[in-house]
Parts: sequence; C-alpha cells; structure tokens
Amino acid sequence: MKTLADYFKKAGIGVSAPWQSKLTLNPLKIPEPHQVDDLKFLGKFARAGLLHKPGAGKTLPVQAYGLWLAPLGNKVIYTMPPALMEQFKASFETNFPGFQKHCSLHIFDQSPKVREQHLTRWKKEGFPDFMVLSYVAFKQYHALLAKQGYSALVVDEATAVKHTSSNLHKCVRDFVGSTQNTNGLVLMTGTPVETNVEDCFALIHLLDPFIYGSRRAFDRAHCIKVTIPISKGNRVIEKITGYKNLDALHRNLYRYCRRVDVKTSEPYRVSEVPVTLSSAHRRLYHALVNERLAEIGDEVIDLTTQQSLYQALQKAIVDPSQYSEVPIESSLLNTLDTLIDSLEGRKVLVYAWHTDVVKLLAKRYEKLNPAMLFGETVGGKDSQRLKFVQDPTCRIMVANYKSGGVGVDELQTVCSHMIFAQYPQAPGLFQQAVGRLARKGQSERVTVYFPVVKGTLSVHFRNELLRRDELQEAVVLDKRALLKQLMGE
Repeated sequence: MKTLADYFKKAGIGVSAPWQSKLTLNPLKIPEPHQVDDLKFLGKFARAGLLHKPGAGKTLPVQAYGLWLAPLGNKVIYTMPPALMEQFKASFETNFPGFQKHCSLHIFDQSPKVREQHLTRWKKEGFPDFMVLSYVAFKQYHALLAKQGYSALVVDEATAVKHTSSNLHKCVRDFVGSTQNTNGLVLMTGTPVETNVEDCFALIHLLDPFIYGSRRAFDRAHCIKVTIPISKGNRVIEKITGYKNLDALHRNLYRYCRRVDVKTSEPYRVSEVPVTLSSAHRRLYHALVNERLAEIGDEVIDLTTQQSLYQALQKAIVDPSQYSEVPIESSLLNTLDTLIDSLEGRKVLVYAWHTDVVKLLAKRYEKLNPAMLFGETVGGKDSQRLKFVQDPTCRIMVANYKSGGVGVDELQTVCSHMIFAQYPQAPGLFQQAVGRLARKGQSERVTVYFPVVKGTLSVHFRNELLRRDELQEAVVLDKRALLKQLMGE
C-alpha cells in the first residue's frame, strides 16, 4: 500500500474522493493487516468498538475512518482526555502526511470567548471536517455540533462512558440517536473490563441498546448477588459476589467490537524485587492496620471501605514518616535506590498511585532530571513526555496511572525498564501501564519490576495483578480474610 486509496481498497470500502489516490501514506506507518481489518470493520457497522490491547494501533484506522467519511459529507468528532489532543493531531499528520490540504482539523480547547468567536465564523464559512475536543467540551457542544453536520463520533479511552448515569454517557447516547436513525459511533479502549464485569454494560448499551434494554436486565443475566443485612435501621443492601453466563456476555460485547493483541517481538517479563521492612517500619505498618480495622468496627467491609484502607496502607509502605511523629526510613525507597542504580544509567519508568508519592519520588531522584506525569503536571503532559524521550539527561519518568498509563506513546523508543512503586488496584490499569513500553517500536524485552514488600498488602496486589482471570471480587465479607490480605499472608 502506497496511498490512502490503496488502504481503502484493501479494506473493501472504496474510494470516496480523487485526492485519496494521491495522498501518500507514511512509509513507516503502513497499515498492518489487523489495521486493514479494523477499517473494514468500521465501514461495516454504524456503531463499533475497537477494544485492542495497548500498542495495537487503534488510532490509525479511526483517523482513516474520518478521511473516508469526510468527502461523503460527514463531519467527525474525536473526543478524548485533554492531554491526548495535541498528540492525536500530531499522529494524524504523521500517519497521513498532507491530509490537511483536503480536510480541516481543529482542536477545540480555547477559552469560552474564543470558542464563541470560532462558532460564529464557522456558521458563515463552514465547520471543520474533524473536531477534536475534551469530554467536558463535548458535553457542552454536542447538540450544536450535531446540527452542523457532525454525524460520526469517536470516543477515545471509552471507559470514561462506563457509567450509564454519567452526563458524558447520556450526551454520547443523545448524539448517536436511535438505532433506526443513528449517527456513527466508534468506542476505543484497551480495557473494556477495567475492574468489574459490569463495566462493559455501558459499552454494549451504546452500541446496541436492545441487547439488554436496561442495567437491571444485564444484572439478571450476568451478576450473582447476595443480600446483606445492616444492623442500623433494619436495612439490607445487595452486593455482587460473582458472575454467570460470561460466554453470552462475550458474544454480546464482540458482536460490534474487535479486539487484537499485537505482541512485541519479545514479551515483557516480571522481575520480583523482595523488600523486607525494617523493624520500625514493620511496627508502624502493623499498628496502622490494627488501628484502621478497629475504626471499621462491625461495619460491612464493602468495596469503598477496602479502597480507602488500601490507599492509606500503600502510602505507609512508601513513606512511613507521614504516619509517625519520628522519622522512619522507608525500606521500599531504599530498595528502589539500589534497583535504579543497578540499571547503570538506563532510563526507567516508575509508576505510583498517589500524587504526593509521585512528587516524593521526583524529589528523591532529582539528580536524574525526572519527568513527571500526574493530574497537575506543570508545563503540560506532552512536554514531560518529550523531555523523557528527547533529553538524554532525563533518566527517570515518574507517572500516575491515570495520567501516564494511557495515551502516551514513544516512551518505548528510549526505555525498556518499568518499576511499580505502588500497585494499581485494577488489572486493566496494569495492562495499560505495561503497554506504554511493551508495544510496537520496542526493540528490547521489557522488564517490569515488582517490589514485593513482605508482610504487607503488596503481596495481595502482586497476586491479583498477575492472575489471568481479571474478574475481581466486588466485596469482602470476612474481616479475617481482609486481615490476611493486609498482612501479606
């Protein structure tokens, strides 16, 4: 394939404009067979999902999808987290050099006043073929854009619409319309089941609302529930304790979706790094466990309570001093020092969950000229990405899972070592994070370091993340079982 028209013909969707035969593809970005099948799939269904694992290249076919639709009179909205918008535009220009001679693209992220000026001008001169905007902007402008000829929507990181009660999900549903008179919809995510099986209901409901009809019908088909009495007020609550009919769920999800796993030439390997707490650090951790469990008392230990407990204890493992009146040296940080020194100058990507831990690690490794990715990243996400990729003196990137675990490319060109200073609490986030390095363009086998702190809940997290079965328990009913998790038994 040399031209965009070749790509279209290979996918069996036909050429829709003469210039497509002249638009030369980037020779380094020639669509792979699965990306040809992706475009063919998108051309077949009005609503579709690309649920490929990280690194499989979902972006290229959805950009080609827009280039196919635009000459047919359709305008396309691409909505995504703000930090991904500039990178999306840059990849569009890289994948299809010169496309803007034929189709216009605008990133709609200006101030409200400037946005209104653009809208006034576009109403006279015509709206851009491709509108790239954040979820927040989409919620505000989706109805207006639908009236201006935008008839297709691509939602990147589509786990953002996994709650049917959210305003974003409702706005996507409103934009798409009924299945009899539908606008185009493409959902993109590498983690359709981020934490629980229920996560995929919203995706199915957007692609075909008639498969289940309602969340209640979905729960009846696939969720096993128990009724738990609450002593106060003689009330009861329902908790999901398991799942059923998963083969049928899989068929329903992939009726209008595709999933591809493109493996690197060498798979990643996990290297466990044992960590033994000092006596002072161990005493503090055990005291904190007993203190927090005493606070819970006889309450039902639901998922919210667990997560709050997990978060506090993960912090205590990294930085015990914040829970102590006297300084306590962190056994984990001392181990990380030794591990990073052993890499002998090679770049390393370090993941943490909490913002204050990201900042703590960046300060500790200040001599390595760190790049940081978290919710308050100074200078913008892309500037920090480029610093890590382009600056040879920047030897470490410290990233939060939400900011640095999705939508960040090119790290694999300079780095093959990754450390989980704190564990993500969902397998989907783990796979996304590993996918920043174990993806196309990686020339070495990726090594993922798991510091396993003996006698703590990091043992439980390690076991959960490496399980092949991604179905997570939604509730822990037995306090003794929870205590075993926290103490790493």
